Amino acid sequence: IYDNIKGKIKGQSVAFTTCYHNNINKFDWFLMVDMDEFLYIVNDTLKDFLVNEKFKECDFIKFHWLISTDNNLIHYDSRPLFERFKGPFIKDKYVKSIIRGNISDLKYWVHSPEYSPLKNITCNNVGEKINYGKVNIECVNTINIEKAFIFHFRFKSAEELITKFKRGYSD
Repeated sequence: IYDNIKGKIKGQSVAFTTCYHNNINKFDWFLMVDMDEFLYIVNDTLKDFLVNEKFKECDFIKFHWLISTDNNLIHYDSRPLFERFKGPFIKDKYVKSIIRGNISDLKYWVHSPEYSPLKNITCNNVGEKINYGKVNIECVNTINIEKAFIFHFRFKSAEELITKFKRGYSD
């Protein structure tokens, strides 16, 4: 999919939406993350987390980011990300979503699905319902990392940050 959308406006959103609809009946849940993002569940497995009764009615579960700093690294090195960037991490209001796999009219933006508040239910990572209005936007101002969050290694070393900005956004 990526080769077909590279350089196109909203290409990443198109790729995520296409992936979802091509696999809608194969999986119960979808998590759309980038290569530098990792879901972390506190004291639980992903499966046990998702089958928890409090998420039974949820269509979307929001996870806040914990963003790495550059740890004063100038150049890339080959150590794993979790060795190179041990913190501190910055709590961020932006989110990514796990999406239930049965929503036939889903449209996905880079961080969150668009939804109908009359039809879809969104929850935070502890199972509390969240109301947004008409569009399910990418940020949630009340930051909650109690049960789960996304580690986002957004900046990495100075060298990697420069390379990332030269490459440009995927969409």
